[in-house]
Amino acid sequence: MFYKGCLLISTLDLEGSIFERSVILLCEHDEKGAMGLIINKESPISVRELGSVFPLIAKQKKNFLMGGPVNQDEVWVLHDVAEASDIRKEVKQDLFLTSNPLFLKSISKAQLDFHFIQFFLGYAGWSAGQLEAELERGSWITSPFNNEILCELSLEKRWSRSLYLLGEDYACMAHRPKNADMN
Repeated sequence: MFYKGCLLISTLDLEGSIFERSVILLCEHDEKGAMGLIINKESPISVRELGSVFPLIAKQKKNFLMGGPVNQDEVWVLHDVAEASDIRKEVKQDLFLTSNPLFLKSISKAQLDFHFIQFFLGYAGWSAGQLEAELERGSWITSPFNNEILCELSLEKRWSRSLYLLGEDYACMAHRPKNADMN
């Protein structure tokens, strides 16, 4: 089974790793492997730093998100600009992904409207069968995509809310303090 467009929620098995308490939007998943973006961890780098090159984003008052540990100097843009004419991948209906820098120039020039745009540095990637093995081990929980998680919640609440929405069985994990041994 492939999970493109779904959310991956890290379990407590990944505590202490880069994926600790992560929520990942799976942008690709097939027999060749998987690629996704961590949607709940902020980078210290401001999106405004690209404003001199791409005027449209000069107004952005947010930081890049840390998309994952692979190619952390590469910019990825998750957006809802359906009329943009660039090379992009559809993640879900009305949600697109591009790493093409010309995209930013094209939307700046055309003044295209968007309701959602988020910038990421790097991505999370898995080779063929690797994600399936991690799922089988219990490192990840899959969840259907939820627009509230991506577009409405603060980064800090995305992991616990994602678990909470899965029901009672995951509520304990959602509210477990980071350092439970200190309680």
